[in-house]
Amino acid sequence: MKGLLAILLCAIEGKTAAQILSIDLIDIFKQMGLIQQLSTSRVDGIQSLVKVCQKIAQNEL
Repeated sequence: MKGLLAILLCAIEGKTAAQILSIDLIDIFKQMGLIQQLSTSRVDGIQSLVKVCQKIAQNEL
């Protein structure tokens, strides 16, 4: 899960809240072919992390 979190952090690092909200973070994992390779629980974990990041970004607006 650490590697997946690293990918997520690289995608949002240095971006404004508005930029983070405009990015389809799940699509990044899809484009890398990772979603298809992961278990359902890992995908659920990624989706939860994305939701938290989006919630934090929304609160910053």
